[in-house]
Amino acid sequence: MGFSSGDSKVSRLLAALPELMRADRPHAARVARVAELGRSVFGADVAGAALLQDDGTLGPPCFAGMPPVAVGRGPVDPFSERLLQEVEEAGGTLRLSGPAALSALRLPPGHPELHTFLGTRLCGNGRTVGILYVGQRRPGPAWTEEDEALAGELGAGLGEAVAGVQLLRDALKARRWMSAATSMTRDLLAPDLDEPLRLVSDRARELSEAHLVAVMLLGEHDRVRIRYARGLHSEEALLGREFALEDSAWVRRVLRSRRGQVVAHLPDVERGGFHEMSGADLGPGMLIPLQGQDSVLGALFLGRLSEAPRFTEADVEVAGTFARHAAIVLELAAAREVADKVQRLEDRNRLARDLHDHVIQRLYGTGMSLQQLAGRVDGDVQARLETAVSSLDETISQIRTTIMSLRTADEHHVTLEKLVSEIVSEAAPLLGFEPLVSLEAPSGEVAGALAADLAACVREGLSNVVRHASASHVEVVATVDRGGVRLTVRDDGVGIRSTRRSGLANLAERAAQHGGTFEVETAPGAGTALTWVVPFPRQRTVSD
Repeated sequence: MGFSSGDSKVSRLLAALPELMRADRPHAARVARVAELGRSVFGADVAGAALLQDDGTLGPPCFAGMPPVAVGRGPVDPFSERLLQEVEEAGGTLRLSGPAALSALRLPPGHPELHTFLGTRLCGNGRTVGILYVGQRRPGPAWTEEDEALAGELGAGLGEAVAGVQLLRDALKARRWMSAATSMTRDLLAPDLDEPLRLVSDRARELSEAHLVAVMLLGEHDRVRIRYARGLHSEEALLGREFALEDSAWVRRVLRSRRGQVVAHLPDVERGGFHEMSGADLGPGMLIPLQGQDSVLGALFLGRLSEAPRFTEADVEVAGTFARHAAIVLELAAAREVADKVQRLEDRNRLARDLHDHVIQRLYGTGMSLQQLAGRVDGDVQARLETAVSSLDETISQIRTTIMSLRTADEHHVTLEKLVSEIVSEAAPLLGFEPLVSLEAPSGEVAGALAADLAACVREGLSNVVRHASASHVEVVATVDRGGVRLTVRDDGVGIRSTRRSGLANLAERAAQHGGTFEVETAPGAGTALTWVVPFPRQRTVSD
């Protein structure tokens, strides 16, 4: 049964190697071709072969010279694994003859009975990549040592070819991933976060041949939220759902280790959390951390159905590129959000400055002009002018409140010193002199309604001095302690002569709203002192 190396069948084998090494050839077709080549070379009745899959496991066998044989279902075939173990224990090749010896092989149901058996492992790049065996169905001469030696050489040659195909396929796969990642760079700058995430995730699902993809984001209190999901009709079941990180040991392990991991059967490592929510019959899974610049933002999940091939460590490496792109998307979105917020705050502050520096000053000037005109007329005209001045004061108060709300970017707080100084600087040109400001340090910070009401008190006091007091000296005194704030505006003018005190009544009402008091001390020729005292609430709005 032996033959020389110059046999035409060996030449046919060598001629078939280029076809066998085509990277685009389907796995099942490659296995079937290896079995057919083995049968042809040895002139055997039957032959069988099994090759390693991308995930490193031995796939189901293909046969030549016999009808299809029922073998184990699933990604790993027990017959192929057992046969390979027998051949490796025999040193790499195994010759058997006779029913008694062949019974130990435990051929699967439906496999023809064999009288002779010759098997060899396929080795390439220093590792086993498959198995090939041939056999005769009829009694006849046994395989010789020369046949066994040739089987070993054949196993080495075919093994190198198969290993080369696997390396080429890995290289082409990595190239496709990198090419896709590069082509998507410009799309990552899209203003809408959902579109880049969809693009990255769907492309990763396509290239990894996954059935389900999901983007998980890590939020506050170690809560994980599904930001994007596609495949197996699980979008509605997963999108927007949350689970505790403690409920998913696998997700927790990947996020904390910051290293991608693959599993052969997801239910073995994931009883609750994501797997439970998906409702899908998932088997192989791959989880890649979304590593940001300073922290892990979440994870990219890729899953396959139970009977599909497992993911490989090579898949983890190339999918990591896409995961980094997804992390870039998230960080770009966060940066855009911060930039938009900064832009809005800058716009608000600019508007507040314009209102303060231009609108309020013009209204003050207009009010002064009307006040001076009111002193030259009598009767109804004077009353109408004073009403107009009061209306302007109220408008200024409202604008001031608006400025305070716009300046919440500062953020929600302003120092008492700054608040008083700004109002005093507004009044100085109208008074004709600079008021004296006395603030006990630390002057503290005020916010919200308290800040607006303090500003109204200072503004009303200075407005009264401008309109009525004919004063040459004004002092603004403020003290802040643990009990509250005390603010006084005092002048050396002629005192309050008018009986119309709507503005002062308004300040008294503002003080009462804060649980405080407002007092007016005035006498003809002795000036006026306005004192506003407000206690701090339990949750303080002023820091000292």
